[in-house]
Amino acid sequence: MRIVGGSARGRRLLGPPKGYAIRPTSDKVREAIFDVLTVAQPGGIRGRALDIFAGTGALGIEALSRGAEQAVFVEQDRAALRVLEENLQRSGFHDRAIVRSGPAERALAAMRPEMDGPFHLAFLDPPYGTHMASSIGALLVKRGLLAPEGMVVVELGARDPDPVLAGLGIFRSKRYGDTRVIFFQRPASFPSRNDR
Repeated sequence: MRIVGGSARGRRLLGPPKGYAIRPTSDKVREAIFDVLTVAQPGGIRGRALDIFAGTGALGIEALSRGAEQAVFVEQDRAALRVLEENLQRSGFHDRAIVRSGPAERALAAMRPEMDGPFHLAFLDPPYGTHMASSIGALLVKRGLLAPEGMVVVELGARDPDPVLAGLGIFRSKRYGDTRVIFFQRPASFPSRNDR
């Protein structure tokens, strides 16, 4: 695995240990995701990024390489956390990263919009075959953690049902082999948490 674009382009990242259940986003799919994000956000990657179910951290690290000011990584598996920490050191972005260990629901429930948000970009890559994308995505929106015009990039198995993220529109949906990626975007005029 490597960083495919930005200031740290070409730097190698550790993959998951052999036989381990982490499924990192391939270089090819990551490059395709950021190609779409470049179209969706012409000013480039900016602000803060959130990488939920971070695994090796490849998506959040890619966002940092391409201009995100800071990234928050959420992961509960201890072996994955060790790989994530090593990848942050390898990429040189450790000082712009916050790592939160524990289940995604608990990590998001503990975040306060005034302290932890808003996020301009959120990656949501739950285990394939689960319905977690809808519940975690809904919590992200409900907690007011997504900036106006912010994007949520959801990675799913090809046969997984589409997640429903109330209040967000679908910018694009793409399939890459056995992976589907859906790009959701919050409208600029979406009411704030206090208005709902």
